[in-house]
Amino acid sequence: MTALMQIKMTALRENQFNKGDFYDTAIILMDMNGRPKKSVTITWADASYDTYLTNNALLRAQDHYFWAGWSYGYSTRLQTNITAEDATNQHYDVYTFRYDWDMDYYTCLWSKEYNSRSIRDV
Repeated sequence: MTALMQIKMTALRENQFNKGDFYDTAIILMDMNGRPKKSVTITWADASYDTYLTNNALLRAQDHYFWAGWSYGYSTRLQTNITAEDATNQHYDVYTFRYDWDMDYYTCLWSKEYNSRSIRDV
């Protein structure tokens, strides 16, 4: 089983980011009893924007997980759009992400993986 969630849980964010009270995205893989096996949290780093998920947003194709959503701005390792700070000129950005648990390193997404023990501790 897999859950895709919007979370405001700073304990599941990389320690280097102090984003405040904004939504991040988490994927949690669970066993058949609903216990977490592993998890990943994806954030916009220090950018002060929520990420919103679409309804029924998660799709799995082989070992790849895809989802979509929107935000008022974003910050990845490669791109940043911070024009949303002007409250009178806010425009949504639409995104589609792909995540593969077997990939060693993502060069674009700010993400943090947790194994079954650490996700239960958090």
